[in-house]
Amino acid sequence: MAERYDVVVIGAGLGGLSAAASLARKGLSVLVLERHVVPGGYATSFTRGRYEFEVSLHVLSDIGSPERPGGLQVFLRDVGAWDDVEFTRVQHFSRSVFPDHDIVLPMDPSGFEEAACHAFPGSAPGIRRFMRRVMAIAREAEGLSDAFARSRGKRLLRLATLPVRLRAMPRYAFTSLEAVLDRDLDDPRARALLCQAWSYVGVPPSTCSFLYYAATLGSLLNHGGWYPKTRSQGLSTALVRALQRHGGRLRLGSGARRIVVRNGRVAGVVDEEGNEIEARAVVSNAGPLATYRDLLKREHLPDGTLERLRRHAVGTSIFQVYLGVAKPVAALGLDSHEVMTNESYDVEAHYRRGFTFERPGHMLIGCPNLAVPEISPAGTSLVTLTAMVYGEPWLLIPPEEYVDRKLQFAERMLTWAETVAPGLRDAVEVVEVGTPVTMARYAGHPCGAIYGFENRPSSHTVLRPPPVGPLSGLFHVGAWTNPGGGYWPSISSGQIVGEIASVILRRGAA
Repeated sequence: MAERYDVVVIGAGLGGLSAAASLARKGLSVLVLERHVVPGGYATSFTRGRYEFEVSLHVLSDIGSPERPGGLQVFLRDVGAWDDVEFTRVQHFSRSVFPDHDIVLPMDPSGFEEAACHAFPGSAPGIRRFMRRVMAIAREAEGLSDAFARSRGKRLLRLATLPVRLRAMPRYAFTSLEAVLDRDLDDPRARALLCQAWSYVGVPPSTCSFLYYAATLGSLLNHGGWYPKTRSQGLSTALVRALQRHGGRLRLGSGARRIVVRNGRVAGVVDEEGNEIEARAVVSNAGPLATYRDLLKREHLPDGTLERLRRHAVGTSIFQVYLGVAKPVAALGLDSHEVMTNESYDVEAHYRRGFTFERPGHMLIGCPNLAVPEISPAGTSLVTLTAMVYGEPWLLIPPEEYVDRKLQFAERMLTWAETVAPGLRDAVEVVEVGTPVTMARYAGHPCGAIYGFENRPSSHTVLRPPPVGPLSGLFHVGAWTNPGGGYWPSISSGQIVGEIASVILRRGAA
């Protein structure tokens, strides 16, 4: 007899785990299939020697305080995952290093604004105007998140009054970050400083949605930046435990081979061993492109489905150098958990460099010991070098050249990092390198994309593929769908699908 569940979730990334925990909490029977041997997708860790490295997390937003909880805290409490993971607050947004400026940006709205104004006093009026726009959008975005966190009756009231309460978000719905900067600032140095979060959204000012950028930056400044004491793996594990407490199941090392379709609606999945698992609904964390290409037959898709997806550009991947360093962080000269190094003030040029094998023009130097001192063995530190690069050039490298290209690129990044952390190279004990090829292999995303589709004015938040798929009973979660890429947006996508799918399934059973 075939296994039978209300919902099968394909993929144990943050979106899949969040949807699964939410649906199980609502009393539905849920099975999560994950082809990897650990849950979490990009939200995982790995061990080399005596060091445990964080795969992707730099900082978490939307945790907030007990008195003013952010959306992520509210959701984790709601599904019963909050008590299983402990967070610590980071001190700075970043230390931003330019050719002739070295600026520490605090992790709060007024401190961030004042530091920027102090660095570029001639641009202070424009900086203040820009920050007012950012924080207005952040407040409205928080209101949207708050609406989903409320009880059903209050949620409907909050959603019904959105047209009255939303003013900034509609105004900037199709506006680029560059267009807003053009209104407020002329100095390219001040503009570059205010754009330092571009690597958190993956696109430069000319093609970046201002609405998405402002919501990302404003959320961090409003609620602070946070880091799980047990790395992002601890966050993923907490969601797994919540799922299991509510009766849901997770099967590792067993992915989905195919989604079963009968009479125009999904009816379950076939796993990698060839077993059919019946389900009333399927939630895919694989992303719409991979779902339609690999898990569904073309004949089952409505006409134009794939063509509409191709209008969205696949976003950036990353190149990462993970360093286990046999020196305490104080000996490295690093004083912020995130150092953003910039070759120049030209953000657009830094972005274009990501399509080449040249040394990156913008690089993040992450040191989680400054958030969690005990995250590595005593007397040591973890350092991660991150550059935004696109996947296609790396996927086209002939296999016999791949290792040399990878090591050459890592060497350039390490040499640059030593200008900020002198003596880093000599103290390195363990090195591991991840490229877009690595990301594509482990996560299964096209070109190893980390944020899904690019966050352009034409493809951000609600303009992305919707959570409800083109077939009855099919739902999407994760970075490729609404509301977008990043940790909290991916978790939020699971929250949204948990609400929508539970209502649809209950109606179907009535």
